Amino acid sequence: MLNISDTQLLKQLKQRFDENSQNLLELKRASEALKKMNDKLVVSEAMKSDFLSNIRNEINNPLTVILGLSQTLYQEGYKTDEAVSSMGQIIFKEAWDLDFQLRTIFAAAEIEAGEARVHISEVDIEVSMKRLINSFQSRLDEKSMKINLNMLMSSIELKFITDSEKLQLIMSNLLSNAIEFGYSNSNIDIEISNANNELLLSITNKGAEIKEEDYGRIFDRFVQLDTGLTKAYKGHGLGLAVVKGATELLEGSLSVKSNSDGHTIFSICIPELKSDEEKLPFSEDGNEMIF
Repeated sequence: MLNISDTQLLKQLKQRFDENSQNLLELKRASEALKKMNDKLVVSEAMKSDFLSNIRNEINNPLTVILGLSQTLYQEGYKTDEAVSSMGQIIFKEAWDLDFQLRTIFAAAEIEAGEARVHISEVDIEVSMKRLINSFQSRLDEKSMKINLNMLMSSIELKFITDSEKLQLIMSNLLSNAIEFGYSNSNIDIEISNANNELLLSITNKGAEIKEEDYGRIFDRFVQLDTGLTKAYKGHGLGLAVVKGATELLEGSLSVKSNSDGHTIFSICIPELKSDEEKLPFSEDGNEMIF
C-alpha cells in the first residue's frame, strides 16, 4: 500500500471535488442551453403553424375570387361593359395581390436557402419608383391614401448601379407594409437621394406606433405583432424579413423609427455596387434589358 499523508489526501479530495463542481457547472450550462433551444423550437413551430394558417388564406381567398368571377364571365357573360369592367378590375386586383404574395414567399425561400444571387445592372431610380407606385394604385385607392415622392437627386444621379430585382423587392415590400399598416386617408412620404455613391431611401407612414422593443422582432420571419384569428392586418410575416435579407445581399443597412404620434420611418442605405463589365444591362423596373 502507498503511504499517503493527510495533506496529500486532502489535496486529492479537493481536486476531485473541484472537478466534480466544474462538471456540474458545465452540465447546468448545457441543460440551460438545451432548455433555451427547446423554447425556441416551440416558438418556431408555433410561428410556422400561424404562417401556414395565414398563407392558406392569403392564397386561397384571391384564387377563389379569381376562379369564381372568371367562371361567371365564361358561363353567363355580361351584356354591359360596366359590369365586365368591374369584374375585370376585381380579377386584376386579386391576381396582382396573389402574384405579390407568391413573389415574396419565393424570395424568402431563396434567401433562407442561401441561393439568392446578386445581378448587377444600371437602374433608373425615378422611373422604377414611379412604376412601382403606379402598380400599388388600387391598394392606395382602397384606403384613400396618397404618396408624396421626393427625389433629391440630379438627372445624372438617377442612374444607380445595383441589383434591380432586389431593389424592387425591397421597395415593394416597404411600400406594401406602409399601405397595410397606415391609416386610411393618410399620406405616405417617400424620399430618395444619392450621396457618396450610396442610395438613401426612406418611407414614412402614419399608423399604429411600433414599440422600440419590437424594432428587431418585426424583421424576423413569420413574426407579426398583431396575431390571432381576429387580427386587424393581412400578411404572413415575411415582407420585412425579405427586406432585411435583400438589403444585406446588397451590402446595405436598414433601420426603423416609430414615435408616439404614429409616424413610422423605415430607412435604407445601399452602396453602389461595382462591376468588372464595361457595359452593364439597363433596367427600369426590375427586368434587365440589354440595349
